[in-house]
Amino acid sequence: MPGRRSKQPYSPQTSNPSRGTVQNSPAYSPQRKESQAPSQKIPKAPTSFKTAGTPKTSYSANSRLSSEQLSNTTLHVSVSSNNYGAIPVQLKSCPTIDTFYKVALNAWELGDQEPQVAVMSVTFKWLPEEEPMVITRKVPSSFESMLDVISEAPCWRSAEKKKCDVRVKVIMK
Repeated sequence: MPGRRSKQPYSPQTSNPSRGTVQNSPAYSPQRKESQAPSQKIPKAPTSFKTAGTPKTSYSANSRLSSEQLSNTTLHVSVSSNNYGAIPVQLKSCPTIDTFYKVALNAWELGDQEPQVAVMSVTFKWLPEEEPMVITRKVPSSFESMLDVISEAPCWRSAEKKKCDVRVKVIMK
């Protein structure tokens, strides 16, 4: 009969001009192979987040160091402007750069003076003192580097006392 369309079963390879869609492209085909899939870049998980102008890292000491290393690493925190010595703090209490800053500053009751902190200078007993490492919030990977140095400390390879001592000096502006 003229003017009458025959009923066709739905097929993803047929076009439907009345709807203005073409369903015969590989993107619409349920039989599409993975090799034909449109290439999409999957975004990487962020390693840092920016909040109120301060970079924050999601990197944690817990993912790099064993619980034994975290418990047996002592950070001896001092402030550049005083000669009182250092306050011992366990690394396990500050596994991220954010908590590292908070714990180090609060040990000396300087939590409210964080904007006046220039950097944290870190020295390791087993490395030359004239080559300190600088930790700053502006470069979150600096904290990661410190953790890498701690994880490779010679004390972990010895059979005797497995203790790691790290000197941290808060340098004010």
